[in-house]
Amino acid sequence: MLSDWGYEFDVLSSDIDEKAIRSEDLRTLPLKVATAKAKALRQAITGPAVLITCDTIVLHNGQLYEKPKDKAEARQMLQAYGLSPVEVICGMTVTNTATGKSVQGMDSAKVYFHKIPHRLIEDMIEHGQIFDFAGAFHPEYPPQAPYIVHMEGKEGTVMGLPRELTEKLIQEVQQ
Repeated sequence: MLSDWGYEFDVLSSDIDEKAIRSEDLRTLPLKVATAKAKALRQAITGPAVLITCDTIVLHNGQLYEKPKDKAEARQMLQAYGLSPVEVICGMTVTNTATGKSVQGMDSAKVYFHKIPHRLIEDMIEHGQIFDFAGAFHPEYPPQAPYIVHMEGKEGTVMGLPRELTEKLIQEVQQ
């Protein structure tokens, strides 16, 4: 998405254990993970840069939906959609490595689904791509897209990188 917005960038992996980071308030979890990623990556960056780290979680009926660990968990997640909306929460930390200035922000969106047919759920599980997505869904994944009724909030938030928040935080660390 950053490329589409005209940014040039390098991708680095923080290699942190995200599941080791927990919070009693699930809504703060993505910001805690984004901050841990920034801390881990900051040590590896030697020159001036704008470091953007983020994390996205999915909440459904008060339950945290991460990337499904197995077929049963993916099936349970996908079968639950259509009953109530899914909330996607994105936390972001942006750091100017030259000045050390760091800012944070969060954004959220809700996604409403039609009930996803059992056969389609089984096909998606067998294909395997849903195991790469928190909550086993992605708004642009072709088999799921027709079952999204509507979204409240910005699509970028649901995709894991809210443009308005990203650009606001970039501007803040460059001031």
